Amino acid sequence: MTPVGTLLVCAAPSEAAAVLRAFDRAPIDAAPPIAWKAVPLDDRTDLVVTGVGKANAAAGVARAFDPLKHARVINIGIAGALPRSRLNLLDAVAASLSMYADEGVQTPERFIDIAACGFAPNQGLGRPSIGVAGDPALIRTAEALGARAGPVATVSTCSARNRLAVLVTERTGAIAEAMEGAAAAFTVLRLAAPPAAFLELRVISNTTGNRAKQRWDLAGALARTGELARAISK
Repeated sequence: MTPVGTLLVCAAPSEAAAVLRAFDRAPIDAAPPIAWKAVPLDDRTDLVVTGVGKANAAAGVARAFDPLKHARVINIGIAGALPRSRLNLLDAVAASLSMYADEGVQTPERFIDIAACGFAPNQGLGRPSIGVAGDPALIRTAEALGARAGPVATVSTCSARNRLAVLVTERTGAIAEAMEGAAAAFTVLRLAAPPAAFLELRVISNTTGNRAKQRWDLAGALARTGELARAISK
């Protein structure tokens, strides 16, 4: 039987709580459960709360994703806008590419990404890459909901210094940064053949760069995250 369901992947408890509210579901213990159990939101949509960061995202998706049930996996949450992105607070971003920003080797002269080092995350699955392209149909759906398509960087260290934010932008060409997308995407890539449709969908909650000068609207970004989760799951 062809899978038709959607797995929504949230990292932080606050993101998951926003999604639950949008689906009119009662709150759950949004702390990352040991089993990373998928929680049904309706008859075609499940939610998994992974915890923040690459390892949590990969493990949570690996445990919760069911290739016989889930045709789509959407990593949804908040993100920071990178320099020169022209993104505003509460803008939505559909990742045309979910890519690792800081996996590799830093030499005195330059940064060499992990794929160029010979250890691509998709090793054995095609052309070596540090990123996974978002599903075109899901990107179009997200754009119809007001999202802007563009690369999103997955980082281990968020850019709270101007120079770091610029380096991430120059290294990846990304317009926003978060902490899970590429890890979730590469995990989905390995779990089914052909792989399920994947999209990283983010709402801008803050600017990056100098922490003291960052602008934030966390409450507004979480509210829009929930609205987008509900709309794109229909």
